[in-house]
Amino acid sequence: ALASFAFLGCADAGSKREGLRVSVYDSAGVTIVANGALDDAPDLLRSPEPTVRIGVVEGPEEYQLFRVADIKRLGDGAIVVANGGGRDVRFYESDGTHRATAGGPGPGPAEFGFPTALVVLSGDTLHVQDRMDRVVFDRDGAFLSRKTQDLAVLNKIWEEIGGYAEGGRWVPDGTLLAPVYRRDVDRPQPGPLFRPHITLVRVSEDLSETDILGEYGGIQQQYVEVGGRFGVMPIVPPFTLNTSWASGPQDGTIVIGDNSSPQIDLFGPEGERTMVRWDAEAEPITDEVLEAWKEVRRTSSWVTDQLQELERGWAAMDVPDTKAFYGRVTAGSDGTIWMSGSMLTPDSTRLFAFGSDGVLLGKVAVPGTFVPFDSGPGWVVGLFRGEADVEFIHLYELEIS
Repeated sequence: ALASFAFLGCADAGSKREGLRVSVYDSAGVTIVANGALDDAPDLLRSPEPTVRIGVVEGPEEYQLFRVADIKRLGDGAIVVANGGGRDVRFYESDGTHRATAGGPGPGPAEFGFPTALVVLSGDTLHVQDRMDRVVFDRDGAFLSRKTQDLAVLNKIWEEIGGYAEGGRWVPDGTLLAPVYRRDVDRPQPGPLFRPHITLVRVSEDLSETDILGEYGGIQQQYVEVGGRFGVMPIVPPFTLNTSWASGPQDGTIVIGDNSSPQIDLFGPEGERTMVRWDAEAEPITDEVLEAWKEVRRTSSWVTDQLQELERGWAAMDVPDTKAFYGRVTAGSDGTIWMSGSMLTPDSTRLFAFGSDGVLLGKVAVPGTFVPFDSGPGWVVGLFRGEADVEFIHLYELEIS
């Protein structure tokens, strides 16, 4: 079956999508959505200034954020933050005023080792993932229940697939999405660039069934001799190849992006697959671009105690000829797919939004480093990093229905 058209006009997607070039066709049971060039998409941002801003450099503890792992918005507009550094979950009103804090470090049923992911359930109750456990709170932060997972059962599943999983993520439909890595029995040795093999698996809630979504490449890296206390060190090249994944709406749709090509894969709740593509050519990594990339990392707080070794690693690494086609993918609870551009710098962030059908909606450019975590009709909320990597929550309004 073939359905192809040059200009799209979809009433449910808003007037911004009028005139976008896209073709949709079926290939052996896989739907392929072929968009035009990303830069041809309309601008979606109403203002470069956020409508809601949460966080402080110095001030009340409930507004100090550190190692934010996830952000979700409730039906009443409240914003919930998994604050990993404090091992707690913060609830804020729609205007950013603190509502409540749940959890804290500890082994208790309402406490966390490290909260990693949030899922909004019916009635605005909230499922918080703590490692592999699932902890449920109401919309005001009151503890409701905790379900502890038998890790031995999960480890057996990963072994049967042929590897191990560094955790996994419970998604809105109750299933578990996990990357399974092949076991590397060889001791790391200096060598060429490589990508670890990843099998992405969806496991039923009762752990009785598994569905392999696909085989992908992990983060591109290279073992380099750097001397000193590290000896052989894994070095990640600039604009590196990697695979990211996310879940958005309650129906169980999974979004997977291997940025080695201009494509994103969507897997529906029944395993149906859609390939989202766009027109793009790989951008070269010039000497100027490489030096700018290094300078950004030299000023990052995380390199302070290993900068000398990194400098030696950067000098010895093999630099790819071209950038990855994009950075990473995330998904909003409304089904919008968010893709970051490959040039993510402290100065600005480029984002591109696709509808749940894979059709390009538009682009967003915001000052600073911004990572989207959730979105809905007319808004996107995410993590903004300020000077010295201080974390803030920003919500932006969009011109999109």
